Amino acid sequence: MITLLNKFDDNYIMKEKDILSIISSYIKENNLEAYLKDVSFIDNTNHLGYYNVKTNELVLNDERIIKFGYRLFDKLNNKFHLNEDNYSYYLNFYYLYIIFHELTHINQKAKFEKSNNDDLFNYLYELCMKLHQNDVMFYSKNHDLFPMEIEANNKGLLRAYNLMTYTKLPLKECRVIKLQYIHSLIKNYERINNYRIITPIEKLLDASDATEIRRINELLDNSRLSKIERMNLGVGITPREYDSIIREKAKCLIKIK
Repeated sequence: MITLLNKFDDNYIMKEKDILSIISSYIKENNLEAYLKDVSFIDNTNHLGYYNVKTNELVLNDERIIKFGYRLFDKLNNKFHLNEDNYSYYLNFYYLYIIFHELTHINQKAKFEKSNNDDLFNYLYELCMKLHQNDVMFYSKNHDLFPMEIEANNKGLLRAYNLMTYTKLPLKECRVIKLQYIHSLIKNYERINNYRIITPIEKLLDASDATEIRRINELLDNSRLSKIERMNLGVGITPREYDSIIREKAKCLIKIK
């Protein structure tokens, strides 16, 4: 991996062989061989990538991912006035994010199937599968509110950011990338007053007319999840915890500017 990251410093953009190597290493390190049958690169799909939980196949849309990587750079460049010579770093960062987003989904399936515990994660995993199967359009419309998607987004962005810190990407640009992770953490949380934080899972259940929030809160109360673990699932955090992420986001913005 370090060899690949060193190549990023020479404007190298990842190729299929590099992506396959990253996926293979992750699968072996996490003992997930039983959960990945094949990896395909397909351009004629509307998805950036997806993991088929029924067939254990991972599909990546190389062309679409690179296109969205360019869009990300343009968006951040317009806001933060980045050095355009560094655009290839952002393409690689975005691809790493997508790769580890999908690998997180593989890990989620394995975690669910290997555990019979009646805990919060398993309950949310089953809920996500049920809502997805019942209404694919609802899933697409509310994609970023689903706990498993929130976890995949957050973990994918964090892993991609951590890897980019091993490159020669300038400090300002590293902070811009870190900001994408911080924003993802707090996304879809909403502060109502000094005592009330609306969570992504509440918004999801309101949209679906589901009634599972009481059971989710019971399981949350019995869990010992950290602040980040709870935010990775889009469940309850305290106003103080919410404020701590907002402060971290503000500090990052100040350092960038």
